[in-house]
Amino acid sequence: MGEYESQDEEDGSYTRYRYSRKLVLKYLKTAASWLVFFLLGFATLYWIRKPVEIMPRPVVIEVPLGAKGSIVLPDGSKVWLNAGTQISYDENYGKKSRSLQLTGEAYFDVARDKRHPFIVNASGLKIEALGTKFNVKAYPEEPSVMTTLEEGKIDIQIMENRKGPRNIILLPNEKFVYQKASGSFEKSAEKSNPSEITPKTAKKAPSIGIIEKNVNTELYTSWKDKRWIIEGETLDKLSPMLERRYNVKIEFRDDILKYYSFTGTIEKETIEQIMNALKHTAPISFELNRDSVILKADRSMQDQFKQITNPEIHK
Repeated sequence: MGEYESQDEEDGSYTRYRYSRKLVLKYLKTAASWLVFFLLGFATLYWIRKPVEIMPRPVVIEVPLGAKGSIVLPDGSKVWLNAGTQISYDENYGKKSRSLQLTGEAYFDVARDKRHPFIVNASGLKIEALGTKFNVKAYPEEPSVMTTLEEGKIDIQIMENRKGPRNIILLPNEKFVYQKASGSFEKSAEKSNPSEITPKTAKKAPSIGIIEKNVNTELYTSWKDKRWIIEGETLDKLSPMLERRYNVKIEFRDDILKYYSFTGTIEKETIEQIMNALKHTAPISFELNRDSVILKADRSMQDQFKQITNPEIHK
């Protein structure tokens, strides 16, 4: 038992009270349990009524090797996808932003929306546009990323540049080639053809990016059309494109063949028909299997081709 005294304010008398400690503890425990119950209920009601933030789900479109495809995005922008290409964006695309991720090659015909710039993220580059037409080639197995502009204007930001982010403005009929490993670039006012590489110059080729002006954009965008136009492309550069287009593996038994160039158009030809066409531009013999092509040098025809090809090839 415990006691405490209370003094009357009028007459100053004291009144002594007695209480049971066990009874007080019992009441305190009961009050505490009701307090805990009340707090739990309040917290439960708070979380039930609080809006739950749900992460937007990704939308992924993928085109396999040996195929091409096209889609229309929610904002009306049109996208053509080359073989072995994937793009992804979240389900809220177009509401607050228009950003997507590209792996592979795609051609974009962008719907105008001044409030929401169209952004393509590809291999360390952030490519921003409003209403424009451009092509981006960014296959992970290739050492460079190529952007070609047909119409409008695009702002390319190099995110992985060693000296910090750097911006490049591309105008119509310009092409930008960015070397992933170097993280650098330089401008070239004259049109050049980086594909013209011989065994002597291949090792000396600088690992830099190049801006080319006045390019024939069809050479970089016609892959999406019925007629694929190829001009002065070495077999070394052409073979990966053929591999993706026809879902085959091309093997060079003689490296000298890599430096012969090819010019022409491809429509509905089979891989066998293309190989037969290549025999008219280089001393090639080929072996065609189910999913592979083996290229060999035809020694009997090399003397004939020496008269019409770069003599550096034969040194």
